Amino acid sequence: MFKKTILSLFILSAFGISVSQAEDFTVLKQIADKPTQLSSGEYKGNYYVPSTLDTITWGYLPNRDASPVMSVASGSVVTFDTVSHEGLLEDQGRDAAKYFKSKGVKDDFILDEAKTITKSKLKHDFDKDGPHIVTGPIEIKGAQPGDILKVEVINVEPRVP
Repeated sequence: MFKKTILSLFILSAFGISVSQAEDFTVLKQIADKPTQLSSGEYKGNYYVPSTLDTITWGYLPNRDASPVMSVASGSVVTFDTVSHEGLLEDQGRDAAKYFKSKGVKDDFILDEAKTITKSKLKHDFDKDGPHIVTGPIEIKGAQPGDILKVEVINVEPRVP
């Protein structure tokens, strides 16, 4: 039986930005509300996967049974938005706005996606699922079980300071 081969790319990174740099920081907002191929702008022709309630999972890395959120041809360029679990966890109050504001973060610097996730009914069992929010996976059209997939990270940008 044919099983889809799925590629999922996620990047864990920490960025330190000073208060003076934060004032000049441009927040990177979602550019679409669902996975799509971009038809205009700087990334025209590339694919885009936002972090939405339909494209994220708590804690689990995709496996052969995971359903892809998008299918792309080999060689495609895909931009993933990601969301940190900070402020979204139950032991932090599961209220992104309240959590970050208590740390002195301005509302403009709190991702809308984080607010949406914490206000949602998306189930999360910390002991079973773990803390991380994973965006994806995507399917590479024509990839078969056993194929080796090469993934090149072109750029990593913080979305908020």
